[in-house]
Amino acid sequence: MWVTFPYDTSLGDGQPEVLAKVVRVRLAHNGNGSASIDQDANEPAVALHFALSPRTQANGNGNGHTKERERRGSPRRPLALPVRVRPEHIPWFEEAMTMDVSAHSLRFLSSREYQVGDRLLLSFEATASAPWPVASETSACVLRIESVPDSTALAVTIVRET
Repeated sequence: MWVTFPYDTSLGDGQPEVLAKVVRVRLAHNGNGSASIDQDANEPAVALHFALSPRTQANGNGNGHTKERERRGSPRRPLALPVRVRPEHIPWFEEAMTMDVSAHSLRFLSSREYQVGDRLLLSFEATASAPWPVASETSACVLRIESVPDSTALAVTIVRET
């Protein structure tokens, strides 16, 4: 299952989700031997095991190569958020979904082909849940393009221009 942890009620939509597996379900106890919940309420306590993200596993990117030294100044956080992306000189945007974000870059899934170095303009549908403070469109540069296994989509990494 995908869970938001920790969950922050003040942030609203767009909080990062983490892959987790249910490992145990049973009634919760309050420490003195009695159940801490109403037996008829049917509310079990659930134990979860959070999966490691592919980038933190020993083999780095999953292709058998060792993990590269971290180059970015801030960590990436998994975040699925709708984003509108368009090349600088094209008025039509593509609706894409972010995979992860950091303070200065983000990665999104795309069906459009881009080239490293392309300048893009991006905007977030709901500015309240945007990972970066933006007024309308933000200028960015394509940093890296990777194929997504078993898919025609591409993972496009962009860096925000300041």
